[in-house]
Amino acid sequence: FRVRGVSGGGPHALCTASLLPDRVDACAVVSGLPPLGPDGRELPRLLLFELRLGRRAPRVAAALLTAARLLVRRRATVNWLICRFAACPGDARALSSGAAAEASFRAFREAVGSGARAVLADAEPYSRPWGCAPEDIRAPVRVFPGLRDSTAAWRHLRPVAERVPSAA
Repeated sequence: FRVRGVSGGGPHALCTASLLPDRVDACAVVSGLPPLGPDGRELPRLLLFELRLGRRAPRVAAALLTAARLLVRRRATVNWLICRFAACPGDARALSSGAAAEASFRAFREAVGSGARAVLADAEPYSRPWGCAPEDIRAPVRVFPGLRDSTAAWRHLRPVAERVPSAA
């Protein structure tokens, strides 16, 4: 089979290709992030806050995220949060109105509505080793960086892509 990972699915796609070399025919990563280490350097502020709080005070993080369910009922509050913690001013502008704002609002509500554990788990692939080695991937790998993506910037994924023997 072939596997593709978009954004947070990138680590999962690469690990699938690494850990199932006889089953994966090809792998693609679209705007994916590699593990950035325990300090999460260069991550968007909201994700970085989430990682640090979740690691240092998981019960506090869970309580805050549970309380956030009450806040996410109002679109204006969610839009303010998203824009406040956006990775760059361009992201904030794009997420402040229109279809992008509506999609962000719905995604944020769904994420927080899934519970604190799910939100905190979503950040884990970026802060811990994956448990697989890019050097072990035998299937062809195509990497499609988001050249204007400030969250999943090419500078983050390039070091991992260079370790994959068949990456293009």
